[in-house]
Amino acid sequence: MNPGNAVARLCAVGMRAGTEGRADAARELFERAWGLAADEYEACAAAHHLARRQTSPEAVLHWNQECPDRVTW
Repeated sequence: MNPGNAVARLCAVGMRAGTEGRADAARELFERAWGLAADEYEACAAAHHLARRQTSPEAVLHWNQECPDRVTW
């Protein structure tokens, strides 16, 4: 993914926020990335990061399932 891409930038900033202990900020950034995703690749990247920031197993499963649900084989 192009580092100049808005979704990539939001995910990178979100990962940084997460490592700095700012979980709520990280989740918000990943949600913004999800909202901006223009294709399946971007959506899968955002969903992956959203899954890692969830607090319930059901929510983790939901976000982890987003990518396979979008793939066309």
